[in-house]
Amino acid sequence: MKARLIIGFLLAALGFWSYFVAYPYFIQAAIEWKISKGKNILLHSKLPTSKTPDSPNPDFIYSIAFYDLKDGDLLLTGKVPEGLDYFSIAFYGSNTLFYSIVKPDQKSDTYAIRLVKKSQRTTDNSQTVIESPSEKGTLILRYMCRNSRDLTSIAKIQEVTRLSSVP
Repeated sequence: MKARLIIGFLLAALGFWSYFVAYPYFIQAAIEWKISKGKNILLHSKLPTSKTPDSPNPDFIYSIAFYDLKDGDLLLTGKVPEGLDYFSIAFYGSNTLFYSIVKPDQKSDTYAIRLVKKSQRTTDNSQTVIESPSEKGTLILRYMCRNSRDLTSIAKIQEVTRLSSVP
């Protein structure tokens, strides 16, 4: 009877651990494998059409990148969209948990965000610095889109948004 109780407890603990600790890492790996585009490449969602399935939120246009800081810091640069109700850049660690959000200042024309490993803080004050808790992760840019005018301006902004390595 005690052996069954101990085995049951161990299986429950293993299940809890795998669901809340290991499972998010498997999700991140599966997403990276599925897109098979590689890391540190900024991907932009296509503009919706009548045949496009709904996105997680149909009012948003997304850009996404799966990053890897193994070879050094990354720099995300782009133009701040004018007249949009909402624009943000969210950062997620390798365990798919959110750790930071940046909402660039609407008064500025451009933004520069440097993504660094947590242990390698930089002193460059010309850029917003985000410290990643893990070497790998995801960043998502969200643009709120209300009408066709917003769609065309977002498409132009996505064309000039860059994710590049910092030597």
